[in-house]
Amino acid sequence: MRLILLQIGAVVATVALVAIVADSPVSRAWGSVGTAALLSSAWISLIAGLLAIAPLGAALLWAPKLVPQLAFAGTAVRLIVTGTLAVAWQALTNVHLNAFLTCLTVFYLTLLVVETTLTVIAVRGTLTPPATEEK
Repeated sequence: MRLILLQIGAVVATVALVAIVADSPVSRAWGSVGTAALLSSAWISLIAGLLAIAPLGAALLWAPKLVPQLAFAGTAVRLIVTGTLAVAWQALTNVHLNAFLTCLTVFYLTLLVVETTLTVIAVRGTLTPPATEEK
């Protein structure tokens, strides 16, 4: 349970930190449309990042033996959700495409690093070391 809460906190903190750090450069480069693209990218990334925790979180809670098999299922979930929401958002709102795709890529890659790190920690915590033969 503690690892799941850590993952949720890490996703929220990462999205918030990237949004805060990127706000000034994005608004200088694209103005108010860039800021709108940054915020929409942040929301899409937050939703996808939180949904990506579900497979590993479920395995950690109810089936710890399946953690190695489900380790990177969240990455696939995040990819599908991010792509779907990005296409839908672009089609519905017509945000500035260059700003939107740039911000979305930065969020996606940053969350990929965080998610991969936390997944490796989760898998390492569930695996048992192989038995060694004593002579």
